[in-house]
Amino acid sequence: ETLDRYFHGRNILNLGVDGDATQHVLWRIGHGEVYGMSPKLITVMVGRENIANDHCVKTWVGRSDGKILAGIKAVVEALENRCPAAKIVVLSNLHRDAVAGDPILESIEQTNELVKTSAKIRGYTETDRLDMSFIRKRVDEINRGLSAICQGKENVLYVDIHDKFLDEKG
Repeated sequence: ETLDRYFHGRNILNLGVDGDATQHVLWRIGHGEVYGMSPKLITVMVGRENIANDHCVKTWVGRSDGKILAGIKAVVEALENRCPAAKIVVLSNLHRDAVAGDPILESIEQTNELVKTSAKIRGYTETDRLDMSFIRKRVDEINRGLSAICQGKENVLYVDIHDKFLDEKG
């Protein structure tokens, strides 16, 4: 309905899947998601789910320093290779809050227990505990690194959309 209302006749295709982490997007691009397409414009907002989705929180996959930005860079490069004529707009990630009953809160607690008991993952201290402020901090770190991913690329532009969607309370 929203696509029809605002983009009628514009041949818009939404390939966004809620909950996708960078590795999911890369897999879909590599397995035919954009084959045979010649888009003029591609918008990308990915990375936050590497911090906040159930799978990544529970397993710590894709969460270590540098991996999220490397994943976003790989997504952009895969799109550049598959759709060389397209302009690519990389959007900043938005913060996510949680309300009572949100599964992310349970996942965070499960992750805290997993990390606390597993030296294989990393050394644990109380300051490493996850909470929503940790997620917001990591989103800010991702966003600070996005402009560097786009620098020097003629067809790639970074757009920070935070001030358009978030007020002073987040």
